[in-house]
Amino acid sequence: MKIGFSYGQCVRDLVEGKVRIDDVMVVICGTRIETREQIDAVIGEYLKRPGYLIGLDAAACKAMAYQLWDHGKIHQPRIYGYARNQVPANCIWADMHPSPVTPNASLEQAWSQYRLLVDLTGDVPKNVAEMWQAL
Repeated sequence: MKIGFSYGQCVRDLVEGKVRIDDVMVVICGTRIETREQIDAVIGEYLKRPGYLIGLDAAACKAMAYQLWDHGKIHQPRIYGYARNQVPANCIWADMHPSPVTPNASLEQAWSQYRLLVDLTGDVPKNVAEMWQAL
């Protein structure tokens, strides 16, 4: 699971297929979108902003933005009178748990199944890093 920190850049990564929406827990953003109807204007601005949605299909970007909204995956502290917590520059995503990258598909599947069991039981071995290193 991932937490996103930039509404526009997270929409970009989702549209480009770099991140799956099923892997997104929440996007904590600095926007102040109070109604679904306001999404069009916000996405319209991001479509002009370098490093965000320039060059991407507007309809696909809006559809993804609506999907985040409809699934309740957007948290906007500004609506509640708070500033978004400071995150490091260029930080777009944070993983909820380690996501090791490996070219070995069976090892990746084993890791995913292990994480599922850990998540279900809540029992995280103290030596999980050592176990991963041994593989």
